[in-house]
Amino acid sequence: MISCPQCQSPRVETLDRGRTAGAAIGAVAGAASGAATALRTAQLGATYGSLVGPAGTVLGAVAGAAMGGLSGGAVGCEIGSQIGKAVDQNCLKNHHCLECGYRFRDPYA
Repeated sequence: MISCPQCQSPRVETLDRGRTAGAAIGAVAGAASGAATALRTAQLGATYGSLVGPAGTVLGAVAGAAMGGLSGGAVGCEIGSQIGKAVDQNCLKNHHCLECGYRFRDPYA
C-alpha cells in the first residue's frame, strides 16, 4: 500500500495519464496500420468468400478489412498501454495524495 511521503496519508490515487495517452495513441496508430493492411486482408476475405458466391465475396472482403483494422487497433492499444505504464512509473509523478494534494512517483518502482 502506498502512502504519501509528505503527510503519510494512505488516501492516494493513481493517475495513469501516460498509460491512458499511450493506449489511445497506440490504438490510433494500430488502427492506421491495420487499415493499411486492410487491402490484403480484404483480398483474402474475398478469396475465401468467393467459395460461397458473389455475396460471399463482398461479405468476405468487408469482414477481412474490418478484422485487419480491429486487430491492428487492439495490438496497438496494448503496446501503447505498456509503454505508457513504463512512462508513468519512471518519468511522471503518477500518484496524487487526496489529503494534501502532493504528487509523487512510486517509491518502489
